[in-house]
Amino acid sequence: MRKEASLELWHELYDVTLNLRALEPWNYFWDSDIVAIELAEGEEPVFCSIMGRGGVCCGISVYEGFRGLEDFDMLAASDKDGFSPEYAMSDQNCLTCYFGDREEVSREQKEIIKNLGLKFRGRGNWIYFESFKKRYSPYLPDEREVMVLLETFKNLFMSVRAVREDRIHINWDNGEMMYRRYNKEREEWNTFAVPRPITKRTYPEYKLSDEIQKGRLRKKPKINCELSMDFVYMNGAIHDEAYDRPVNPLLLVIMDEISDYIIHMEPIKPEENLAEKALQFFCTFTEQNGRAKAVRYRNPWIAAALKETCQYFGTKLTKSSLGTMDKMIQMMREQM
Repeated sequence: MRKEASLELWHELYDVTLNLRALEPWNYFWDSDIVAIELAEGEEPVFCSIMGRGGVCCGISVYEGFRGLEDFDMLAASDKDGFSPEYAMSDQNCLTCYFGDREEVSREQKEIIKNLGLKFRGRGNWIYFESFKKRYSPYLPDEREVMVLLETFKNLFMSVRAVREDRIHINWDNGEMMYRRYNKEREEWNTFAVPRPITKRTYPEYKLSDEIQKGRLRKKPKINCELSMDFVYMNGAIHDEAYDRPVNPLLLVIMDEISDYIIHMEPIKPEENLAEKALQFFCTFTEQNGRAKAVRYRNPWIAAALKETCQYFGTKLTKSSLGTMDKMIQMMREQM
């Protein structure tokens, strides 16, 4: 059940963030320079990325735990791993503070700013916060998330100041990150350099367990059809009473590469498993039409879902950029 943060809690977060902004942390960190902080209640640290040194978008993203760091690394390596940029941006869990423009701020956030008596003027000077969650649209942080941001930013302020005042040296280029934690024995905070952990998302392979079904589908005739399969976020917001925040529509999209037609689009609910949905479609398609000659993909969940089954069916499974599908999806977004 969602619980909104009190105005007093928002006031404290804005005070800390204003102090942090005054240090201009983007002048001392690249977005790949990670600051890890142990919070009082967390079993794993939070990982902070400071954006803006390249002069495009100033902000601070906070990723909770090592799963969160996996999301950051997935976003940073999206081109190499095959994700589309839109998918990588939408399929992450993080809390982000932006230093942006008035038109970027949500109505709910503007109301909080107004009630706090804060006044921001000029481009790049509006402070606002967004909570990113897989399968959902960016939304106003709730009470727990505001508390995480507050504790994180209090410690990040001290970390940035240590770098700014040249009191600590981190060899970022050699795989180090900054780490901050509280020493209970000495009753003091320590900040030091540690090797940056290497993380990578895993995609467990799925197998069709029904041997009778497998045998029946394998006997289906091969057809002159090459499928492209992908999961696509539509970057919208659907309000559904079943969920406590707006859903970002996610679709399983199938294209016939030979005809250049999209032959199937299926919405994915936030609680549904991507690999299971991909495998379910593939088996249904094979049952109704026959065995496709080839399947092209770029999302690793497709490969995890179909690798074993495609091999069994004699269907070629190939990683691809899916450029034609991108053009058609972009046309769909423009019409929404």
